[in-house]
Amino acid sequence: MWGATKWVINKLITLTVIGVIGLVGFAIYLKGQPLPEQNIHYTTKVFARDYQLIDTLSIAENRVHVPLNEISDYLKDATIAIEDHRFYSHLGFDIKGIIRAVYVNLQNQSRVQGGSTISQQLAKNLYLSHEKTWERKFSEMILTAQIELHYTKDYILEKYLNQIYYGHGSYGIEAASQSYFGKSASELNLAEATMLAGIPKGPRLFSPLLNYENAVHRQQLILQRMYENGYITQAELDEAVQEELVFHESLAKNAASYYFRDYVINELIHLGFEEEFIRSQGLEIVTTLDKEKQQTAASLIDSHLQDRDEIQAALVTINPENGDILAMIGGKDYRESQFNRVTARRQAGSTFKPFVYLAALDSGLTSVSKLKSEPARFTYDRGRQEYTPRNFNDFYFNDDITFLTALAASDNVVAVKANLMVRPELVKDTAHQLGINSNLQAEPSLALGAFPVSPLEMTVAYGAIANQGIRVEPRSVLEVRDHRGRLLYSGEPEKKVVHQPETMYILTDMMRSVFEPGGTGFRVAHLLPFDVAGKTGTTDTDAWMIGFTPDNVTTVWVGYDRDRFISRQESYLATPIWADYMSQVSGTTMTVMSQDSNTVETTMHYRQFPIPRGLNAVTICLDTGERPVDGCTNTRTLYFLPGTEPN
Repeated sequence: MWGATKWVINKLITLTVIGVIGLVGFAIYLKGQPLPEQNIHYTTKVFARDYQLIDTLSIAENRVHVPLNEISDYLKDATIAIEDHRFYSHLGFDIKGIIRAVYVNLQNQSRVQGGSTISQQLAKNLYLSHEKTWERKFSEMILTAQIELHYTKDYILEKYLNQIYYGHGSYGIEAASQSYFGKSASELNLAEATMLAGIPKGPRLFSPLLNYENAVHRQQLILQRMYENGYITQAELDEAVQEELVFHESLAKNAASYYFRDYVINELIHLGFEEEFIRSQGLEIVTTLDKEKQQTAASLIDSHLQDRDEIQAALVTINPENGDILAMIGGKDYRESQFNRVTARRQAGSTFKPFVYLAALDSGLTSVSKLKSEPARFTYDRGRQEYTPRNFNDFYFNDDITFLTALAASDNVVAVKANLMVRPELVKDTAHQLGINSNLQAEPSLALGAFPVSPLEMTVAYGAIANQGIRVEPRSVLEVRDHRGRLLYSGEPEKKVVHQPETMYILTDMMRSVFEPGGTGFRVAHLLPFDVAGKTGTTDTDAWMIGFTPDNVTTVWVGYDRDRFISRQESYLATPIWADYMSQVSGTTMTVMSQDSNTVETTMHYRQFPIPRGLNAVTICLDTGERPVDGCTNTRTLYFLPGTEPN
């Protein structure tokens, strides 16, 4: 028995010696092998249409290398505490950490915790792709061992802190410190250092400019880890938690454009580009954004809503002729909420009514066709359901009024009657043809925008009206080139004729009346010295204003993110924002000679909606909706298809 045991012990000793010799030999071999070329990522830049820079994506260029002794001790300690607290004691692999991660992952039946050390992360980021394969993991282990054999721990930490991505185009702690706080990495205090140390785990998820609550939660976790590992005292922890951080303005100045930047990234992914490719291959993405319009929109939303903390707003502008998105504001502050309200669905209210009247025009009715404005109750679904719309402030004309008057005054009862007269199914189809992709139901309430649609959809649909029946899909990217200048993608307008121009012009002319006396937009008409058409709209939770010139279609939405009612005063907020914006971005400046030909003057030029051939212009008495007779002074020129003019 003892002989057999002795034989086993001898064999184990022999195998152990061979294993140790093998490991030493392999280590000597690895130390003698040069490390491979680093996996270099190129800068991706996103430009506005005039090549002004909007933002940069995962850029290695925004990096300033600093030695370890010029980095705040707080930052070094915070990083080690949260990423790899046994960094100085292991040989590149934290066996305890790996075992703990495997145990946690098995418990949760998913990969919720990783066991990578700082050395492993450095190996992966410098030399490898991020694909999850066994081959890459094996390569990571070999490279980690080489790094540990070639470099000291301090050098590895220095290399890591100068290489890691901190979000918003900042690679390395010096670039991050300057970007977030406007100071050198050596000057970071405890609160600032722990905020930055939490970002690399998820640069979008833990950025204080994008997800402040997440960032603060992670900062507090890091402070707790530092306390547990003896880096700081309880008093220092408490003081850091209470400190109010002030972020550098350079990162905040382009925040308004980030909604559009995110939209562009999603569009490129939809076109087949991989997000990692977009962010790492030095692409030059030229977008449709008009930087001046974007800045004007952001400034106006900020000024109009600055004293209203919780209410939100969205604005989007599209060129109706080519579909270019010229401005996109998805909310008041991207740093507080990245939810893009331009693509979110809300009830459109009365801004849906033009689709009803377009369907009516297609059915042979005219702008002076009449229905009675009065309290009414409607039955549908074979009498099984009832619908009782109400006019704003319960005001009714209690008389027959023209569609022109009903649209200008936003009469709900007449809109519902018109919807039922031409059939809700036709109204639904009309809206879909113009660009509404959301689900609509052919019911009486359809006329009043009861079914949710997005501001972007509504802008596209109104663009088809402005473009006289030609719908153009929204376009955000003009071209994409690689880092060598080779063209990878060129965006062309996608156009489709969906309606005849004559009827579209009649509808446009009707929508002009919204800004005439008696119209719901008349109070801002003094700001609009140009040819413009549009429609206001409100629901219990939303305020809308959508309008257009021949050059741009702009939608403004104001409301709350959750189903909270807007007040009477808040329901008026969208229209002045829209009017102020349109007054500043419409028209072009022209240089002309003065009458004496000695001086040069500048003047504004505004385009008019072109009148299609085949329409008859008729002077109408607005009081009667008929041709004027003696004594009628309230007249207006309206347009009709041949044979539909009033007698």
